[in-house]
Amino acid sequence: MRHVIDTNRAIQDNGHAYEAEGNLYFDVDSFDDYGKLSNMDPEALLEEHRDVEGEGKDDPRDFALWKKAKPGEPSWDSPWGEGRPGWHIECSVMATSILGPRIDIHGGGQDLEFPHHENEIAQSEAATGETPFCKYWMHTGFVTVGDEKMSKSLGNFVTAEEVLDEHRAEAVRLLVAQTHYRSPIDFSWKALEEAERSLDRLVGPLQRFQDTPTRDDGRADRDEQLLGAIEDAREGVRASMNDDFDTPGALAHAHELVRELNTYLDETTPHPDVTDAVEGFYELLDDVFAVVPAEEGPGGREPELLDLLLEVREMARDHEVYEIADEVRDELAEMDIEVEDTEEGPRWRTA
Repeated sequence: MRHVIDTNRAIQDNGHAYEAEGNLYFDVDSFDDYGKLSNMDPEALLEEHRDVEGEGKDDPRDFALWKKAKPGEPSWDSPWGEGRPGWHIECSVMATSILGPRIDIHGGGQDLEFPHHENEIAQSEAATGETPFCKYWMHTGFVTVGDEKMSKSLGNFVTAEEVLDEHRAEAVRLLVAQTHYRSPIDFSWKALEEAERSLDRLVGPLQRFQDTPTRDDGRADRDEQLLGAIEDAREGVRASMNDDFDTPGALAHAHELVRELNTYLDETTPHPDVTDAVEGFYELLDDVFAVVPAEEGPGGREPELLDLLLEVREMARDHEVYEIADEVRDELAEMDIEVEDTEEGPRWRTA
């Protein structure tokens, strides 16, 4: 509370606040840049709030930095009398007292842009005299359920624990990353199931490369072509992330590369340099998105289980039990895993 009082006193001492009837109000008219974040016109705000009553406000747009005590509510002593902090000052106090007068990135929901973040800027810059308070603001879209905002009050929410009981954390992260942070995400269990399948397609080639022995001859044109595609994908991921955290764009580059990786493995035995480059790309992908499940790394069992299923399918074919063989193939196809029969035996790949 001492930090709150000190910050409010600094705002007042700098000429941006005034006391009225036991309250301390921020003087919006004294702060020339008010409205710069939300592009709100101060004069339009004045008209909008003209009929809003305030306890001794000079201007309807002014907001409370300190509210006088009310019976039955917690209160603290201050230079303006017993009271409590206003609704916005605590965020300015936490940011400036812990991080300093200027910060790089500030996030929050789109509904906080105005008035909360607008007021936070005004308070912070008025208290410290340093600008800008924040270089980059990132306002996120809402999580919706059937076009309605997910909220506790509406009872249409699920907890993270409930989601993780049914789905891998990597799939949940992928679901979020598939949508730009400024856009809403419409949550559904079906969407999570689709994210699970998308995750399998995305990381499938990594295990295929790790399980496929490399050849020991020189690099061929096909190897050079794929190495170039991997580098292009790396640069594409970086460029997208540097462009306002464009996670969908970054993942698009990754999915495009996945198709090339699968085609390469279908056509040739990998060169060790290619396998190393593939592992490096997935390290980058995991560093950015944390979407490579532990079981997909060295020692994972899923490829072994798939190989075992194909062996069972071959045994069924050998004994002319084609119904079972076809059932294995069709069930794998439902999981977006294609089975290809070759002269060397059956192969599987993510679709």
